[in-house]
Amino acid sequence: MPANSTLVADYRNASQVPKTEAGTLAFFEPLDSSAIPAFKHKETDYADFKNVHLVPHKFSQNGPGLAVGDVNGDGLEDFFAGGAAIQSGQLFLAKGDGTFAGQPLVTGQKPEEDMGSLFFDADNDGDLDLYVVGGSSEFDDGSPSNQDRLYRNDGKGNFTLDAAALPAETVSGSVVTAADFGRDGDLDLFVGGRIQLSQYPKPVRSMVLRNAQGRFTDVTAQVCPQLATAGLVTAALWTDFDNDSRADLMITSEWMPVEFFRNEGGKLRNVTAATGRDSTGGGIRKTD
Repeated sequence: MPANSTLVADYRNASQVPKTEAGTLAFFEPLDSSAIPAFKHKETDYADFKNVHLVPHKFSQNGPGLAVGDVNGDGLEDFFAGGAAIQSGQLFLAKGDGTFAGQPLVTGQKPEEDMGSLFFDADNDGDLDLYVVGGSSEFDDGSPSNQDRLYRNDGKGNFTLDAAALPAETVSGSVVTAADFGRDGDLDLFVGGRIQLSQYPKPVRSMVLRNAQGRFTDVTAQVCPQLATAGLVTAALWTDFDNDSRADLMITSEWMPVEFFRNEGGKLRNVTAATGRDSTGGGIRKTD
């Protein structure tokens, strides 16, 4: 069904679901092994606990990030699976028979660990480009292996790194999500910071990147300085939670509650306390 459609289910129109030989309902059928993409995420063994004794879990094995979208304009959904450090991520192009043709995103040296990834039209040319967040506890703040990357799509599903598109940054990140929060026709980005293992659980820097015709500028200090120390971000969502036709931001972070940032004329203000959430330590705040 197309997006924004209403699906009406009427019990009177239901039909009997066929049963298997064992008598159980057959809601799913086994997938032919030939249709399963041949990809294995190969993590490097890294001793998080040896380096920092009191971390509650490993941060070096949070991948792979996934992104889904039609990258070659054939009407079929393709996907990208991020790679671990030293391993290229893989692009899988859908074929008409339900199988996928896989190919590495990059060849040659690739030190970064791929975390969150996103297909979106960065330059308004009608095709989906790819943003890949660099991260992992294997690399501390200051490492060039934490640099995020933007890959341009030629419209046919061929991607080329645009090293000049993003500002230089060395924070170990987690997620990326896009919205036109500036309402200028370009998709802007929120990029969540995840971890600085040597100083855990100190908050790390998240970013708001403003898009100007496919070139991105870090405007966090102007748009929402609080995001520079938002926490150890695990997920983020642009959504209009106050129904004023502006893209607001919601984030979740380790040891933190869900936080709400309202878009007020192109600037984001933390309004978590007004939502009934406790912005000082987690959980639902008690009200009289």
